[in-house]
Amino acid sequence: MPFLVTEPVKIAGTSLGYAIYPYEFSFLDREKLGNHNVIKLCIFQMKDSNFIEIEKILYQKEMALTMQNAHVVDEQLKKFIMQNEKCVKDYRKLEAFFDSSKEKVLKE
Repeated sequence: MPFLVTEPVKIAGTSLGYAIYPYEFSFLDREKLGNHNVIKLCIFQMKDSNFIEIEKILYQKEMALTMQNAHVVDEQLKKFIMQNEKCVKDYRKLEAFFDSSKEKVLKE
């Protein structure tokens, strides 16, 4: 089943977070009127805080809403993290975050 996350989630072991939003259509989006199954992946720089606070948006990508969203999102997150290794603080926590046998939300 596809999933939609509407709140930012911290990526354990990094200074990053991500969220998945349904694409919001506007009357100005003439080129996308027929495509109502789009989601947007946003990757954020998070503030160093105990709360989920966004510093700035680093990456945005529109994707089709399919049954493989969780796998595709994980691939995009991994690719972004590999290209921006300076954001990684703890590789063990990061590895545990992407472990498919565990929940995405980890307590730090």
